[in-house]
This record gives sequence, C-alpha cells and structure tokens, in this order.
Amino acid sequence: AMGAIEAVMDRARVAIRGVPEETRRILPDGSSAYMRPLPGAARMYPETDVPPVAITDEYLGEISIPELLIEKKERFKEDYGLNEELSRVITQSEYAEVFETIIKAVPEAKPGMIIRTLHTTLEELEGTGHNTDRITTEDLIELFRENAKGRVPNEAIEDVLKKVIEDPPRAISEVLAEFQSGDSERDDIDELIEQLVAERSEFVRDQGLRAIGPLMGVVMKDLRGKVSGEEVSKILRGKIEAHLNQ
Repeated sequence: AMGAIEAVMDRARVAIRGVPEETRRILPDGSSAYMRPLPGAARMYPETDVPPVAITDEYLGEISIPELLIEKKERFKEDYGLNEELSRVITQSEYAEVFETIIKAVPEAKPGMIIRTLHTTLEELEGTGHNTDRITTEDLIELFRENAKGRVPNEAIEDVLKKVIEDPPRAISEVLAEFQSGDSERDDIDELIEQLVAERSEFVRDQGLRAIGPLMGVVMKDLRGKVSGEEVSKILRGKIEAHLNQ
C-alpha cells in the first residue's frame, strides 16, 4: 500500500511541473488512464542489454567493403582500356566477375569481344531457350585463348557455344577442334577465294578493289565460322590485286 501511495505522490509532483511524459490507454467513456512512463534516454541509448564495442581503426580496416560500381567502372576503363559504354555495360552485368577472370587468364584477348559475348551472345542464347548454365568460366577462358591466337574466328564464337550446350553437352576442347583451321583447310580457303575471283573476272576488272565488299559476302556464306572476316578480306584483296596485274 505504501508503494502505491508513493507512486501516486511521485506522479503528483511531476504533474505540478507540467504534463507527465507517459503512455496512457483509452477508456470506453473516451477518457484515458495511466499505463506506464515513457522510456527516457538512459533506457534507449545506449542499449543496456548489449555491451559497448570500441570502433578502432584496426577494426574498420578488417571490414571487407564491396567495390562500389562507380569505382569498378572507372577501374575497368583504366585497367582494360574500355570506353565509357562498354565499362558501364559490363560493370552492371551479372558477368562482371567472369569478365575479369577471363581477361586476367587471357590478357591478350580482346576485352570488347569478351563483353559482347557475355552481355549479348549469352543473353540471346538464353532468350532462345538454350541452357547457358552448361557453359563454365573455364570453357570461356579456353574459347578466348583460342580466339586470341587466331585459331577460332570471332564469327565462330556463337556457334562454338551452341555446340557446347547442345544435347548431350560436349566438351569445349572437342568443339574447338572442329572450328580450328589447319594448313590444309587454309589452302582450301585460299583456293576457294582464288576460284571466285577468276569466276567473277569481268566484275573484278570493272570494279577493281571495290569488288572486295560484294565478294566478301559471297565468300563468308561458305566460310563463316571457319575463318575470320579480317583474314578473308586480306586474302581477297591479295587475289584481286594479283588478278588485276595479270
């Protein structure tokens, strides 16, 4: 009883100084009744149930903070010579880490081609129902290693990936072997282009080196995926120049 009286007296003293800071409940008749005092700063800050933690420079140094996207974009531009657009695309892509793994494993690979393959080719394959989960990072490293050596042309990259993920899945080494041109195949390519120039002799003599563009389209219909367009253009130019000098 004495405790209750003392509590009432304490509330009366507080009321003299103003409206007490307390939580009240609503009564059926529209009035209110005291429930409990509002918690003060001593109760809320700091948390009394958790021991204090000292935030030292050493503690902060041990925290691993992910690289910000803006920082990664600028680093990619500086480290790999990317332009603003390519750097933005790969930074925001789910393949950002895969890209960096590939370019570190194959420094001689072309960063732009890697990005186009990851961001465009793989997404297009997914969109047409292909299971790209079958393509591993190791597969991509091997593919771009052969591409950088000139053994697998840019035009063949999509076809290589399709064959890797077809049913049943195939090993990347097996698929790459099909797209690598040996010496005998190079001779066949050279012969095919020479024959085409001879067949279109009148057109070639009329157009001169301007004939390269139209004849490129004809050649690439048969050779796409077997040899790069750059190499075909080089061979074609040589054959046309030789033909014009006859």
